[in-house]
Amino acid sequence: MDKNHWIDSCPTCQERVHPFYLKKAFLPRDAERDGWSGVEACYCPGCDKVVIAVGFAADDRDIFFLQRQGPDGFVVPPSPPARSHPCYHPNALASAVLMFESGFEGLRRIRAQIGPRFQPDDARFTLAFENPVPDIATLRDTLHQWLTNSNSGSVAPPEIGPEETLLHVNYTNSGRARYMVDRLRRKFGLSQKVKTYHYNEGRRYTAGGDP
Repeated sequence: MDKNHWIDSCPTCQERVHPFYLKKAFLPRDAERDGWSGVEACYCPGCDKVVIAVGFAADDRDIFFLQRQGPDGFVVPPSPPARSHPCYHPNALASAVLMFESGFEGLRRIRAQIGPRFQPDDARFTLAFENPVPDIATLRDTLHQWLTNSNSGSVAPPEIGPEETLLHVNYTNSGRARYMVDRLRRKFGLSQKVKTYHYNEGRRYTAGGDP
């Protein structure tokens, strides 16, 4: 566990959680607490709960859950149920929960496709183009060059099937790889019919968007 994220898995079901809010208190003169003091919120698609950690030091944090309250969805309490913290801002937390609600729904759809995820996604994805694809070699070579020049991944030669042509991408930097795929879409005016397949422990799923 690194200082950027304090919770990797749900304390209840052990499924991998997805962070969406982080507010830190930087304490450079206190090495034991610096980087660990603050508030982090994550979502567990297995429990359909928001997991909130209120951290005070590397080994000192309070964790509590938000459950859906009928049509009101997740209700953020005005203060943590245990100890208070200057980084706990209920209005900001409530706004983040509301903003990411569609993302929570997407995570539940992924879970419905492949079941629970206990490990990070595999460091690869596949772009699937509906046939026929004009000049797939140029698309592949362009993306491969961008990824290799930025030390963020590589693209295998195209795999041409009866209905789809696939470009398999291995990446070392997921954020940069996403940016390069967006750049490819803009440069070549690719249609929205290009699907993205992701993988988790070898299980393939579609997220309904870019990698």
